[in-house]
Amino acid sequence: MILRRGSGRGTLPHAPQHFGVENVHLWPGHLVGDLVTESGSRYVIDTIKRTLTRVRGQEEQEDPEVAPASTLRRDGETLRLLRVIALEVGKRAVFDVEPLRPDALWTRRSTTYVKNIQRLDL
Repeated sequence: MILRRGSGRGTLPHAPQHFGVENVHLWPGHLVGDLVTESGSRYVIDTIKRTLTRVRGQEEQEDPEVAPASTLRRDGETLRLLRVIALEVGKRAVFDVEPLRPDALWTRRSTTYVKNIQRLDL
């Protein structure tokens, strides 16, 4: 989801003004970690440096109920992480990252269900 400047449905008047971790259930404090989603995509998250990198899953899904990995703007690139809205194994992760279009204030990334979160050594 990309939220745009302006008024009306789907727009917000202001970008997030702070970095926040609102609903992270397994990781109190800062997290430098690797998470894998149901679609096979992998995310490297660093809440200290405030970055998020997504690597698209390449595997074919055997279960027809599992959505295949989508191709997203700037896959494989490190993005500035603005906010972690949700991050919990067994649920969808939701992140706000830097704007990925010129008319956006920020971009919201939502994953398929998180299968695993592994803390990385610093």
